[in-house]
Amino acid sequence: MITSLRSGRAALTVVSLAFVAVVALGLGALAERRGLFPFGLLGSGRVAPATIEGSSDQPSYGRWERAPSPASSAGDSLAGLGYAGGYEAPTEVSGVSHLDAARMAPGHTLLCSGHATCAQLLAPDGTVAHTWQVPFEEAFGPRPAGAPRNEHHEFLRRAHVYENGDLLALFEYGGLVRVDKESKRIWSRLNNCHHDFEVHADGTILAVSQRFLDVATLTQRFPGIEAESSIADDELVWLAPDGTERARVSLFEALTNSPFSAFLVTRLGDLDLFHTNSVEELLREDQCWSSEVAVGDVLVSVRNQNALFVVRPSARSVVWMATGEWNGQHQASILAGGNMLLLDNKGGNRAEPFREDRSRVIEWDPRTRGTVWSYGGVEGQPLFTHWLGYVERLPNGNTLITESTRGRVLEVTSGGEIVWQYVSPNRSGEDSEFIATLMGAQRVSPNRLTFLSGH
Repeated sequence: MITSLRSGRAALTVVSLAFVAVVALGLGALAERRGLFPFGLLGSGRVAPATIEGSSDQPSYGRWERAPSPASSAGDSLAGLGYAGGYEAPTEVSGVSHLDAARMAPGHTLLCSGHATCAQLLAPDGTVAHTWQVPFEEAFGPRPAGAPRNEHHEFLRRAHVYENGDLLALFEYGGLVRVDKESKRIWSRLNNCHHDFEVHADGTILAVSQRFLDVATLTQRFPGIEAESSIADDELVWLAPDGTERARVSLFEALTNSPFSAFLVTRLGDLDLFHTNSVEELLREDQCWSSEVAVGDVLVSVRNQNALFVVRPSARSVVWMATGEWNGQHQASILAGGNMLLLDNKGGNRAEPFREDRSRVIEWDPRTRGTVWSYGGVEGQPLFTHWLGYVERLPNGNTLITESTRGRVLEVTSGGEIVWQYVSPNRSGEDSEFIATLMGAQRVSPNRLTFLSGH
């Protein structure tokens, strides 16, 4: 009898410990995904390389991806939960591995990489035509002594090249800085902008910024909202060419002022409520797919809700929204004719308990709410970036895709043929087991490259 009870208690203890372990792993995954305590204090959880490739005297920093290592049985169990690390081994190929000059879109490729706070302009053959060095401290001043490591200070998330060779660069959750062709600072704004921005023809800058709202503020600003915890509100911000703020619209306010306010009801407990990762203003009539949207509205991609919103700044309201067959999407843009292009991560975030280890690019028709074109890689090499990713439709109809976590950029035709491919040469670790994460690549047309003639 006593033996039986002891056996029963032992079995119960094992089950309880297993349950606690699963819950702990789940909470850890949630903390990593949302940036909650203690994840924000501990850092990204990635294993940092010992040195930066080609600069053995520099300390480790930036964002890298690690190749998989042989897993034990315990590791296999964790991998089944979607929490353990281990992804694609870096390919031996680096630089431009495929070039079809006759069919690729003309121009150079602007690249932001996790290996350093710089932006590079690549010629079609992979030669670096120009580099801008943008140290965080030179842009914004020294970081506070003893402050916890913030990897977002160690690479550029996005950049834009002006015709005179100036560069506008974004430090994610830091701010914007403009430098000249020689990387000398012109102005900077520490405004907590993140993920994305665009520069209009008149020099106006549209970006997305983040502001934390505590329970008291939420209750005061939005009567009727029964919030139990703080949220990180994303705000659309319009800046003058010199970085001076002109206007600001809260996404939380725009949703509460819209027919879609009920969308918030079940989501108010999430600190990182939106995680907006792209913004694009409708600037032409041919981008307006229906009478619901108009020139001046802004398309917003909200990753954590798997949703696309259209915000009307003048009304401070969301006038259109959609969820669809995508999951954890990035970089939604509007094409001529009104279709949308986006990178569908398909729930590939490695902190998710359920994921599909592949991604795809889709062109989606908001009128029929159906996919009209997609690209998911080729046989034996499916497209996959478990987070991040960037996509751009080029003037010749090709599509430029940044496969961020594999360190690869490819240009594909409408038929899915690869006409240009680049793999990051920035590796680190004793066995080059780390590859620099690519934040996003953009093609810069030849008429914006006249400043290179002085080289």
